[in-house]
Amino acid sequence: MLRFTDTVEQAIDAKFRVTLPAAARAAFVETGGVLTPWPGPCVAAMTAAGFERYVDQLRKRLPGSGYANPGAHLSLAHAQSVSFKPDIQGRFIVPERLRHFAGIDREVTVVGAGSRVEFWNPATYGLDLDDIRQNLAHVQGDIDFDLDPGAGA
Repeated sequence: MLRFTDTVEQAIDAKFRVTLPAAARAAFVETGGVLTPWPGPCVAAMTAAGFERYVDQLRKRLPGSGYANPGAHLSLAHAQSVSFKPDIQGRFIVPERLRHFAGIDREVTVVGAGSRVEFWNPATYGLDLDDIRQNLAHVQGDIDFDLDPGAGA
């Protein structure tokens, strides 16, 4: 399974294109991917296979969610998403409706978020990062493992 990491700041060009970070590009070059609104708010880019895993999870979880008409929620997940294929330089257009949803204008913060790459308005990304960093540090402090399993045994 692919894992996307790193955070970069970049400008959106005059054609409203963003650029995938070099480390993430190869995952999208051959088959492209899917852009979808994501909580934050931001725009998530997933590989086609990643989007299918996401939809499969929705199919499993929505029926037991208590929401009226879970099928409509699944339909909306598809309807608000759009396929994309980056050019050779990793650039692609983020449609206006998705830019509007995330509040993205001329600058964007690109965040590797494990199974997806997220595109954020720089003013809204990180508003709660200090709390999250403290929580993560607390959890990390409880993790004790040997990075080199063959050493010292």
